[in-house]
Amino acid sequence: MRQSMAPSRASSTAHASSSAAASLKLIEKKKEYDAVSALERASTSYLERIEALGEDCDIMASAGEGELFTAPNLSLLMRFSPRPGPSSMAQDVSNSKPLS
Repeated sequence: MRQSMAPSRASSTAHASSSAAASLKLIEKKKEYDAVSALERASTSYLERIEALGEDCDIMASAGEGELFTAPNLSLLMRFSPRPGPSSMAQDVSNSKPLS
């Protein structure tokens, strides 16, 4: 007697559905990996920018220790500074409205 084809068809359908589920899971894992990779690249870029800012601050700090910012040079800088003097600041305060 000949065997039925139904059991083999059910088996191939189950295999196809598990293969599709595995493919969907693989696609989700690929998306997660891409997101983590993008986050890692952004973090690395951010770290490099922060380190560069730190180096700039170190350069400015060491320049402050040198001859550039000695007392005579500071007085020259203050003389030509665009900052308002005390009299104009007092005038601004007297003209301001009280905070409510």
